[in-house]
Amino acid sequence: MMSVGPGTNVLSELHLLKGDLLTALGAVDASGRPEAEQWFRLAFDRAGNQGARMTRLRAATRLGRLALAE
Repeated sequence: MMSVGPGTNVLSELHLLKGDLLTALGAVDASGRPEAEQWFRLAFDRAGNQGARMTRLRAATRLGRLALAE
């Protein structure tokens, strides 16, 4: 399902930004996983729905970095 309306194009970028901030803070959830992971996944999915390929690529890169850090 594709979101339509003002601001939806930048929403995936905001998810990336929040993930970046959480990564910089070193925030982890109760299970010990980085909190940023859920935001990067959300950015990846939303960017795919919007057809924002560059944002999707950046989200995938960040998810890959998190996986390598584990």
